[in-house]
Amino acid sequence: KYIIGYDHGRQHPSVLLLCLYDTYHNHLSVFDEVFCRGMELPQVAFEIRKKLLYYKNNHGAPEPSIKVADSACFAEDGRRNVSSILKDLTGLIFTRSHKYDHMTSVDRIGARFSNGLITIDPRCEHTIRQIKELRYKREPGISKKEDIVDVEDDTFDVLAYIDAEINPSVKPQDKKQMLSVKCLHWVALKNSYREKG
Repeated sequence: KYIIGYDHGRQHPSVLLLCLYDTYHNHLSVFDEVFCRGMELPQVAFEIRKKLLYYKNNHGAPEPSIKVADSACFAEDGRRNVSSILKDLTGLIFTRSHKYDHMTSVDRIGARFSNGLITIDPRCEHTIRQIKELRYKREPGISKKEDIVDVEDDTFDVLAYIDAEINPSVKPQDKKQMLSVKCLHWVALKNSYREKG
């Protein structure tokens, strides 16, 4: 399956990830990205169209079978929402993401990395950088609960939207792995990129 996921940035960058999903092996390959910092929505839409047309014209890519976006893109506040503007500017009709709570998403994406169920192409420099830069903090008074420090995690969010959409059953293998997911999964990711050179 050809999948795209979008996270709209206001203070953070806007991110679109282009992925291929192997349903037989439950493997997600992130093969390209659109990363737009400080751009207005029409500029972001132009960059998205340009990237998708490149793959259509040069590689015969079909229409993505799944197009998922951050639920905030569908917010109704009296103005036109982001999803309807993107539809007008790009022709893409996104569906609302059904992301799990934050820590469940961390565990699920971590499980993908540790089980070799995700590959990120080296051309996705922003995605790789953001994942490497994720840091965790402990909440005061709750010794075992950790959360991501407020850094740019836009690409991680898109991965969480896509993961929740394609496979609701990916879980860490055991409880010990769940406890160590906050550090071991990211180490595994870093090592996989070192091996690829």
